[in-house]
Amino acid sequence: MEALRPIVESDARPVEKLRQAIRAHVRVVTGDLAAATVYFHEWKALQGERRERFLAYRREYEGLLRRVVEEGMATGALNPQADPKFATVLILSAVNWLYQWYRPDGPLSPDEIAERFGHLILSGIGAGAEKVLAIHQLT
Repeated sequence: MEALRPIVESDARPVEKLRQAIRAHVRVVTGDLAAATVYFHEWKALQGERRERFLAYRREYEGLLRRVVEEGMATGALNPQADPKFATVLILSAVNWLYQWYRPDGPLSPDEIAERFGHLILSGIGAGAEKVLAIHQLT
């Protein structure tokens, strides 16, 4: 959360915020694969107050990312006809799955992975190929 909140609250353009958010999330997941594995699997065993705190944290995090997506849609940088909740879940699902296949000694660094994810995601929910290319050139 501490990595995402300053990005969301920054004055950067929505596309740049989304790129930064993806990069920050990739860095968190790849920075401690063991913790990511526990986080993405073991939360299901939590009960009571611990489970509620975990789910509230997760909802808040998703909400912050959704703000970026919605901001991009409102400005026309992202496809305004896309479902912002679904787009947010898609982004989180893609990045969260990293713990399954990422290897620190692999061919791509976390930042290279983030760049590729960002490109693919923006190509999918962007406002149009020409517009996405123009936005890439401006940032």
